[in-house]
Amino acid sequence: MARSTGWLAWSRADLDAAEQAAITAVRLQPRDGPSLLLLTGVLVERERWQRANETAARLGDLKERSPEALLLIGRISLELGRWSQAKEHYEEAARRSPDDARGHLGLALLAARQSRDWPLMQRHLRQARGIEPKFHAASLPLLRGWTVLSDDNDFLDALEEVLKH
Repeated sequence: MARSTGWLAWSRADLDAAEQAAITAVRLQPRDGPSLLLLTGVLVERERWQRANETAARLGDLKERSPEALLLIGRISLELGRWSQAKEHYEEAARRSPDDARGHLGLALLAARQSRDWPLMQRHLRQARGIEPKFHAASLPLLRGWTVLSDDNDFLDALEEVLKH
Protein backbone atom coordinates (compact mmCIF):
# COMPACT_ATOMS: atom_id res chain seq x y z
CA MET A 1 0.00 0.00 0.00
CA ALA A 2 2.77 2.45 0.93
CA ARG A 3 4.56 1.85 -2.38
CA SER A 4 1.38 2.54 -4.38
CA THR A 5 0.78 5.69 -2.37
CA GLY A 6 4.35 6.77 -3.07
CA TRP A 7 4.10 6.23 -6.81
CA LEU A 8 0.80 8.12 -6.88
CA ALA A 9 2.35 11.02 -4.96
CA TRP A 10 5.37 10.93 -7.33
CA SER A 11 3.05 11.13 -10.34
CA ARG A 12 1.48 14.22 -8.78
CA ALA A 13 4.91 15.78 -8.10
CA ASP A 14 4.29 15.65 -4.34
CA LEU A 15 7.85 14.79 -3.35
CA ASP A 16 7.23 15.07 0.39
CA ALA A 17 4.43 12.48 0.30
CA ALA A 18 6.34 10.31 -2.18
CA GLU A 19 9.42 10.28 0.01
CA GLN A 20 7.50 9.46 3.19
CA ALA A 21 5.59 6.65 1.47
CA ALA A 22 8.78 5.25 -0.08
CA ILE A 23 10.56 5.30 3.28
CA THR A 24 7.62 3.47 4.85
CA ALA A 25 7.53 0.94 2.00
CA VAL A 26 11.27 0.26 2.31
CA ARG A 27 10.96 -0.14 6.08
CA LEU A 28 8.21 -2.70 5.57
CA GLN A 29 10.02 -4.52 2.74
CA PRO A 30 13.74 -3.61 2.79
CA ARG A 31 14.53 -5.60 -0.38
CA ASP A 32 11.56 -4.52 -2.47
CA GLY A 33 13.07 -3.26 -5.73
CA PRO A 34 10.20 -0.99 -6.82
CA SER A 35 10.11 0.71 -3.39
CA LEU A 36 13.87 1.21 -3.45
CA LEU A 37 13.60 2.53 -7.01
CA LEU A 38 10.94 5.02 -5.94
CA LEU A 39 13.01 6.20 -2.99
CA THR A 40 16.10 6.51 -5.20
CA GLY A 41 14.12 8.57 -7.72
CA VAL A 42 12.82 10.92 -5.05
CA LEU A 43 16.31 11.38 -3.61
CA VAL A 44 17.69 12.13 -7.09
CA GLU A 45 14.91 14.64 -7.70
CA ARG A 46 15.83 16.30 -4.41
CA GLU A 47 19.54 16.20 -5.32
CA ARG A 48 20.50 14.20 -2.24
CA TRP A 49 23.26 12.43 -4.11
CA GLN A 50 25.01 10.51 -1.35
CA ARG A 51 21.78 9.14 0.12
CA ALA A 52 20.51 8.33 -3.38
CA ASN A 53 23.74 6.45 -4.03
CA GLU A 54 23.35 4.44 -0.83
CA THR A 55 19.75 3.57 -1.70
CA ALA A 56 20.61 2.68 -5.30
CA ALA A 57 23.30 0.29 -4.04
CA ARG A 58 20.50 -1.73 -2.45
CA LEU A 59 18.59 -2.20 -5.72
CA GLY A 60 20.15 -5.62 -6.26
CA ASP A 61 19.50 -7.21 -9.65
CA LEU A 62 17.04 -4.44 -10.53
CA LYS A 63 20.15 -2.32 -11.23
CA GLU A 64 20.93 -4.63 -14.13
CA ARG A 65 17.39 -5.13 -15.45
CA SER A 66 15.65 -1.79 -15.16
CA PRO A 67 16.38 1.04 -17.60
CA GLU A 68 14.94 3.43 -15.00
CA ALA A 69 17.45 2.18 -12.42
CA LEU A 70 20.28 2.49 -14.95
CA LEU A 71 19.29 6.10 -15.66
CA LEU A 72 19.07 6.98 -11.97
CA ILE A 73 22.44 5.38 -11.20
CA GLY A 74 23.92 7.14 -14.23
CA ARG A 75 22.73 10.50 -12.91
CA ILE A 76 23.92 9.79 -9.37
CA SER A 77 27.31 8.74 -10.73
CA LEU A 78 27.55 11.88 -12.85
CA GLU A 79 26.75 14.13 -9.89
CA LEU A 80 29.29 12.33 -7.70
CA GLY A 81 31.98 12.74 -10.39
CA ARG A 82 32.13 9.05 -11.29
CA TRP A 83 32.30 9.71 -15.01
CA SER A 84 33.09 6.21 -16.30
CA GLN A 85 30.35 4.66 -14.17
CA ALA A 86 27.88 7.29 -15.39
CA LYS A 87 28.83 6.58 -19.01
CA GLU A 88 28.48 2.84 -18.52
CA HIS A 89 24.98 3.16 -17.03
CA TYR A 90 23.72 5.68 -19.60
CA GLU A 91 25.05 3.57 -22.47
CA GLU A 92 23.38 0.46 -21.08
CA ALA A 93 20.09 2.34 -20.63
CA ALA A 94 20.27 3.55 -24.24
CA ARG A 95 21.04 0.03 -25.45
CA ARG A 96 18.26 -1.63 -23.45
CA SER A 97 15.63 0.98 -24.30
CA PRO A 98 16.30 2.13 -27.87
CA ASP A 99 12.90 3.88 -27.97
CA ASP A 100 13.69 6.01 -24.90
CA ALA A 101 15.71 9.16 -25.49
CA ARG A 102 16.82 9.53 -21.86
CA GLY A 103 19.95 7.38 -22.20
CA HIS A 104 21.21 9.67 -24.96
CA LEU A 105 20.24 12.74 -22.96
CA GLY A 106 22.32 11.40 -20.08
CA LEU A 107 25.26 10.80 -22.40
CA ALA A 108 24.87 14.33 -23.78
CA LEU A 109 24.86 15.76 -20.26
CA LEU A 110 27.92 13.71 -19.39
CA ALA A 111 29.80 14.90 -22.50
CA ALA A 112 28.94 18.51 -21.69
CA ARG A 113 29.78 18.44 -18.01
CA GLN A 114 32.71 16.06 -17.93
CA SER A 115 34.78 17.25 -20.85
CA ARG A 116 32.89 20.05 -22.57
CA ASP A 117 32.89 17.82 -25.65
CA TRP A 118 30.34 19.81 -27.59
CA PRO A 119 30.38 17.66 -30.77
CA LEU A 120 29.71 14.52 -28.69
CA MET A 121 26.98 16.32 -26.77
CA GLN A 122 25.42 17.43 -30.04
CA ARG A 123 25.54 13.90 -31.46
CA HIS A 124 23.71 12.49 -28.45
CA LEU A 125 21.16 15.30 -28.48
CA ARG A 126 20.47 14.62 -32.15
CA GLN A 127 20.04 10.92 -31.38
CA ALA A 128 17.62 11.82 -28.59
CA ARG A 129 15.63 14.06 -30.93
CA GLY A 130 15.57 11.27 -33.51
CA ILE A 131 13.97 8.99 -30.93
CA GLU A 132 11.69 11.63 -29.45
CA PRO A 133 10.99 14.30 -32.10
CA LYS A 134 8.85 16.33 -29.69
CA PHE A 135 11.76 16.71 -27.27
CA HIS A 136 12.39 20.41 -26.71
CA ALA A 137 16.16 20.77 -26.60
CA ALA A 138 15.78 24.53 -26.14
CA SER A 139 14.59 23.88 -22.57
CA LEU A 140 17.77 22.02 -21.55
CA PRO A 141 19.42 25.01 -19.81
CA LEU A 142 16.41 25.08 -17.46
CA LEU A 143 16.49 21.39 -16.53
CA ARG A 144 18.19 19.96 -13.47
CA GLY A 145 21.69 18.86 -14.23
CA TRP A 146 21.92 21.24 -17.15
CA THR A 147 21.45 24.50 -15.25
CA VAL A 148 25.15 24.62 -14.36
CA LEU A 149 25.78 25.14 -18.08
CA SER A 150 23.10 27.78 -18.66
CA ASP A 151 25.58 30.68 -18.57
CA ASP A 152 28.22 28.91 -20.68
CA ASN A 153 28.33 30.54 -24.11
CA ASP A 154 30.10 27.55 -25.68
CA PHE A 155 27.31 25.28 -24.45
CA LEU A 156 24.62 27.65 -25.68
CA ASP A 157 26.30 27.93 -29.10
CA ALA A 158 26.53 24.13 -29.38
CA LEU A 159 22.91 23.77 -28.34
CA GLU A 160 21.87 26.38 -30.89
CA GLU A 161 23.53 24.30 -33.62
CA VAL A 162 21.45 21.29 -32.61
CA LEU A 163 18.28 23.40 -32.68
CA LYS A 164 19.02 24.64 -36.21
CA HIS A 165 19.04 21.16 -37.71
